[in-house]
This record gives sequence, C-alpha cells and structure tokens, in this order.
Amino acid sequence: MTRNRARRERRAGSDERREKRAAELVDAAVRAVRRYGPAVSMDQIATEAGVAKPILYRHFGARNGLVVAIAQRFSDQLRQQLTSALKSPGTDPRGVLRRAIDAHVGLVEREPDVYLFVVEHVGAAAPDGSPPMQSLLQKVGAEVAVVIGEALADAGHDSGVAEPWAFGIVGMVHVASMWWVERRSMSRRRFVESLTTLLWSGLDQALVPQMSQTLDPAGDGAARLEAPA
Repeated sequence: MTRNRARRERRAGSDERREKRAAELVDAAVRAVRRYGPAVSMDQIATEAGVAKPILYRHFGARNGLVVAIAQRFSDQLRQQLTSALKSPGTDPRGVLRRAIDAHVGLVEREPDVYLFVVEHVGAAAPDGSPPMQSLLQKVGAEVAVVIGEALADAGHDSGVAEPWAFGIVGMVHVASMWWVERRSMSRRRFVESLTTLLWSGLDQALVPQMSQTLDPAGDGAARLEAPA
C-alpha cells in the first residue's frame, strides 16, 4: 500500500511539473505570436521559448496541439470577461449588451495577433473534437442565451427564441471583430456603439410587449408585426 501511494505521489508530481512546463511553453508561444504575428513558425516559437523544436512536439504532440493550447488560453480569457460583463448587476439591458460587445472587442484590441492566430488556425481540432473557435462561440452563445431568455421572460415573451438570437449576436460580433481588427477604420468606441445600436434596435423592437408577431393567414410563411386591436 505504501509503495502504491508513493508511486501515485511521484506520478502526480510528474504530471504537475509537466503541466507547469507546458504552461510556460504556451506563454512563450503567445509572446512569439505577439512578436512575429499570426504567421509565426514553430522555429520562432522554439527560439522564443529557448528550447529545441522537438521539445515543443514532445509536450504538444504536433503543431495543432500547440495551436489548441493557445486558442484555449485566449478562449478562457474572453469567456471570463464576457461572463463578467453579462452578469454585472445594476445596468439596463442595452448597457449589458454594449458592455459584452466591448469586452470582446477590448480583448481583440489588446491581443490582435493572438486573435487572428486563433481564427486563422480554427481548423485545428480541440480535445473534444471541435475547432477551438467553434467551441468558444458555443460556450459564449449559451451564456448570452441565458441573459436574453431572462429579458424575454420578463417582457412576457416566449424565451424559446433566446438561443438562436444569442448565437446570431455572438456570430455577428465575432465576424465584425475580424473585420475591425484588420482594418481599424474607426475607433473602438464607435465600432462598439455601432454594433450595439444595430443589435439593440432589433432586440428592442422584439421586446415591445404591445406588439405581436403573426404569420400571414395565406400560409406563405411571411411574418409581419401587427398591433393588437
């Protein structure tokens, strides 16, 4: 029993050291992305880390393994900021929406090359088999859906539409941020406000309790907004 326990403790210690070393290598990889841009090579990352390239492969298996680790680091940071923005009390719904968009854009502004690196390598498989960015958008979309669902319920509407709305919002902000980080043709403040206005104009209309959406009786599937008689 004592030998087995000692073996488990040695294994746990070895795993902890390996995880710490892997985190240090990811730190170096992120610095290399900042230094050389999204097209950074494994040679450049190894040089930044001060190790031979085979060391990177030993820890991450292949380039995709390192890509996933960097993407996960960025995803965790973005998810934390978005969660904080969505759940902060004392702000009107439009303010919550704006703060969430600004949290996303703010991280993109601070880490433009890391963001583009993650986006450009979106095909790399994550541990659960999904692309890193797709996995992130799914998690963020689910969190946004909760907030929208509560707003719909408070307004007396069916909250069943919250999920598609949430994923539409997240997808739009993600794609628009890709455009903004590459062009920077307007300030962050103006960019965030323009997205907030566009999104809120639709959400605000949908949340007006006095309006109801009906389908055309002719059955052509066209929807129109009608005020109750």
